Amino acid sequence: MPKYRPIEQPVVIEASGSDLINLALKGRELVADFLIPGDSQRVLRVQFERVEIIRTLDEMPLSTEDEETPNEGLISNHFGYLVDGAFFWNQQSWAFKINFPTARHFRFITGWTCLDVITNGEPKLSISNV
Repeated sequence: MPKYRPIEQPVVIEASGSDLINLALKGRELVADFLIPGDSQRVLRVQFERVEIIRTLDEMPLSTEDEETPNEGLISNHFGYLVDGAFFWNQQSWAFKINFPTARHFRFITGWTCLDVITNGEPKLSISNV
């Protein structure tokens, strides 16, 4: 069963009203900007110094990805999570898991686009001007 652990955000946003508006991968560094509903001047920025695997997808496939397994810890309209046991993580190869034994899975959920990140690092969330 996937277990979601909410991560702290610098601002509370209505995640269902947000969307991924910019995604930049330079080398292994990831920067993702998400809309802050009601704020046209700023974005919620998520950064990782190094990522191993990323995936973006529409919210609909995510909601049907593991439809028979209940999700523990999801909070209505919360944006970011550390996730244990999700389908995306479970589909990674044993070779990957051996080579990156401390890697973890983070998920950022919006009403339109969701971002999955597998990394050894921690996300840095901040507010940035557009």
